Amino acid sequence: MEFENTIGLETHVQLKTRTKMFCGCLLKTGCEPNTNVCPVCLGYPGALPVMNKEAVKLTVMSGMMLGCEVNRHATFDRKNYFYPDMAKDYQISENGSPLCIGGGIEITRADGTRKFIRINHIHLEEDAAKINHYAATSGVDFNRGGTPLMEIVSEPDMESADDAIAYLTALKEMLVYAGVSDCNLEEGNMRSDVNISIRPVGEKKLGTKVEIKNMNSFSGIHAALVHEARRQRECMAHSIPIVQETRRWDPEAMETASMRSKENAHDYRYFPEPDLVPVELDEATIEEWRKLLPEKPEARRARMVEEYGIAEYDAEVLSQHKENADWYEAAAKGLDKKTAKALCNLFMGDVMALMNASGKTIGECAMPPAALAALVKLSVAGTINGPTLKELLPEIFEKGGDPEQIVKERGLGAVSDTAALEAFVDQAIAANPGPVQDYKNGKKAAAGFFVGQVMKLSKGKADPKIVGGLVAKKLSALALSLVAAMLVMFAGCVSFTPQQACMFTDHEGNVVSVEYGQSRKDHVSKFTAPNGKVLDMKTKLGVRVTLPDGDEFLAWECMNALSVGTMYRTDNEKWMYHANGISCRVFKKAVNPSTGEDDYLEIFEGVICEGPKNDGE
Repeated sequence: MEFENTIGLETHVQLKTRTKMFCGCLLKTGCEPNTNVCPVCLGYPGALPVMNKEAVKLTVMSGMMLGCEVNRHATFDRKNYFYPDMAKDYQISENGSPLCIGGGIEITRADGTRKFIRINHIHLEEDAAKINHYAATSGVDFNRGGTPLMEIVSEPDMESADDAIAYLTALKEMLVYAGVSDCNLEEGNMRSDVNISIRPVGEKKLGTKVEIKNMNSFSGIHAALVHEARRQRECMAHSIPIVQETRRWDPEAMETASMRSKENAHDYRYFPEPDLVPVELDEATIEEWRKLLPEKPEARRARMVEEYGIAEYDAEVLSQHKENADWYEAAAKGLDKKTAKALCNLFMGDVMALMNASGKTIGECAMPPAALAALVKLSVAGTINGPTLKELLPEIFEKGGDPEQIVKERGLGAVSDTAALEAFVDQAIAANPGPVQDYKNGKKAAAGFFVGQVMKLSKGKADPKIVGGLVAKKLSALALSLVAAMLVMFAGCVSFTPQQACMFTDHEGNVVSVEYGQSRKDHVSKFTAPNGKVLDMKTKLGVRVTLPDGDEFLAWECMNALSVGTMYRTDNEKWMYHANGISCRVFKKAVNPSTGEDDYLEIFEGVICEGPKNDGE
């Protein structure tokens, strides 16, 4: 018998308030144990709670971000249980009438499909204290006791561990964007109780659920769900009954272990909290809080793609951290799309590498957004070249400074005088007859060698784009033929005859050679359409691409209905090439480090420096 999982999460999120939920004690991490306490959070008899309005506001804002209905009349209740981390022997929570009801989050599943995960409700309560275990003793730190804690209870709509992680990732992103919590898992700002049951495929009735308590890492939650789903199936296979219980996750043994039988609501003996009045929210207050909501992450990604001309993947990565997205948008403000795209590439590559190496966030570095924008504008305008940009960036990241002033004071402007550059090209060609012969023999990658030699002769100040064009022109004049007719045999013995050639260079001076041509017969390949249907693609048009390192591949036209340019793909689907007449991009299929899945990663983007500017048509 086949079974399916039903998974629901109870996610506890510490709210970003200055003081505790029902008293004025400060919320601050790293303090000595039991120093931020008072009679209220220590549960002294006669001490009365006073509600934290900011916590109510942040909970309501969370609900509005998640599409919940805001309850205009919410009440608090006492949840009775006897643990050493709860001094009063009860917790003030919301049981019958929580602040937010309904709502949900749409997730992107592992197979690319979308699924809406419903939320049952969001309620507000106080957090318990923290128990610290030592070699021979244990201690209770009440500094955390009384922290405003928002609990988001989902419906059992998730079917796999991957679904659960996608839900938590989207939830965390939404809450961080709203500014209601840091959602720092290491500090315990966000933790989840995981509920999982299995049932026969097609069955509507839920199975017996098992709860795994206090999971504070996404990797732990994923591993625990995978194990528990397998354990429950093994129980069913051996006719062992599954009991409703609470289990804990053992990360070393990579298995769950029973803790106790699962309590039901009546076990907590809920009753209305007599020391707190109900929360009454009027429309004016709700609308005032609604105006404080930020743009949702998904809407922001779509706008960034449209406004700055960056790729969807780039917008996805940038928006994962609100601070990064805010900083990028501050830098890109007022830039044209070409410069904004260059800014995005630099931020996601070199700037993020500097952040990782230094351990600093973008807000902690000395470089303001305007400085990076100025640096990129100098590069796009050709005032400085790629090597100079990469030389200045670490300095400005660490120390700050005005890029324009630094370039002017140090004389770092790019050499773009054609006569001076031609002299360097002639000198490089005269000194290297071997690579010249390689180029004549059809090794177009040799052009990249000469670009590098010119960059050395100019001490890194030459404009790589101009150099690439001059090198191509000089070598073409020396060669017996710019395009050598080569025969590349593929399945079906389809031949490829080059007809036109172009060269493209990036900001670092790397050169990609491209030969446009066609076969005498139709080249047939398989193409998977967006609807999943596999189609036969027939075309005579192809390209042979020579990369800076000398690697070559032959790709055939697979998409010519794009709004800009044409896409070509190799038969083994390892390479893709895109050109729009004045620029090209080369993609290689590899594992995406962000997702762990196979993806086409961009390895080259350059502009034309020699040849017809018409995409070979």
